[in-house]
Amino acid sequence: MPDFKSIAAPFSQRVILVYFDLRKFSYIEKNFDCTGIYQELNRMHETICDLVAVEDGFCIRFIGDNTMVLFDSSRLEKLPDLLHKIKSSVDGYFRDKGFPCGLHVLAHIGNGNIGMLGGREKKSIDVSGDVLNLIGYCIFLVDSSDNKELFNGFVVSADFHQALPAPEREKFREIEVQSKKMYLFT
Repeated sequence: MPDFKSIAAPFSQRVILVYFDLRKFSYIEKNFDCTGIYQELNRMHETICDLVAVEDGFCIRFIGDNTMVLFDSSRLEKLPDLLHKIKSSVDGYFRDKGFPCGLHVLAHIGNGNIGMLGGREKKSIDVSGDVLNLIGYCIFLVDSSDNKELFNGFVVSADFHQALPAPEREKFREIEVQSKKMYLFT
């Protein structure tokens, strides 16, 4: 299993990409000044990164209230419970503060190219290839869906679901999102 923290040269392999998006973030923006907003965002990102590190996951990208995480595909079997734990932790934190925010989780498994990417000043570990393109498509499908249970849900692609061992697949139920099969954690 590669160490995603130190990459000497780009490589390709089957990986798991997880996208976290804090829904209803506008409630935080309305109730905090700029410093408070970034304190809340950093707390959320730190919580996610601390928990994914337990299974050797690596946070590769932060964009406002979104976090993208990379896992080696060998961690697949443990991820449903871990991702649910992360969602529950972040949701509980904001619920206890009185905010209706919820963490949307979307996971996909596929082939990816991993390497250092960025400008001259700073390069960081990133992923490209089918795994990124397909998770982007899944994000689009979920975000444009009228299915309200997907809004703050934990959803996995059909490829992710199919790769899981049978006992883990039972934790999800099939849903159709714009004629595409996806699976919702129950």
